[in-house]
Amino acid sequence: MHRILSTLTALALLIASPALAEAAAQGWGPRVGLTSGPDQVIFGAHFDFGHLGRDLDFRPNVHLGVGDNITTLSAAGDVFYRFSLSETSWRPYAGGSLGLLYMNFDSQFVDSSRSDLQLMVLGGLEGRLPGGTRMLVELKFELVDAPDLTLLTGWTF
Repeated sequence: MHRILSTLTALALLIASPALAEAAAQGWGPRVGLTSGPDQVIFGAHFDFGHLGRDLDFRPNVHLGVGDNITTLSAAGDVFYRFSLSETSWRPYAGGSLGLLYMNFDSQFVDSSRSDLQLMVLGGLEGRLPGGTRMLVELKFELVDAPDLTLLTGWTF
C-alpha cells in the first residue's frame, strides 16, 4: 500500500509541477469545519495558486482534525472549476481532490495509526467580502476512506 501511495504522490507532483512552477501564490487563508465519519472539528489552511487554465483553479490545503478518539492530519490538492454567475461576486465551484490522510486512533481498545490515500469530490461557493478578503463555504464527499463528509468555511487574504 505504501508503494502505491508513493507512486501516486510522485505522479501527481510530476503532472502538477509545470503549472506550479508558473503559478504564483495568489493568497492564503485559514479554514475551519466539521467532518462526519469520524465526527471531528477540523482546523487548517489553504494556499490559492490561482488559475491553472480558464476558470480552473488549484488550491492545496492541510487540515488537523480532533474528536471521536481519533486525531487526523491531511494534506490535499484541490482542483476545481469556477462557474460564472451574472450580477454577483459569488461564484460556485466543483471539482476533486487528491491527498494523503494520517489517522491516529486513541481509545482504551485501540492505540494505532495508519495512512491512507484520499480521493474526494467537492463543491462550494466563494465570494469577495468588503476589503478584498474572499470567503468560501465548501462541502467534500470522500470516495475512498475517511472522513465521509466535510463541511468547512475559509477565508483567503
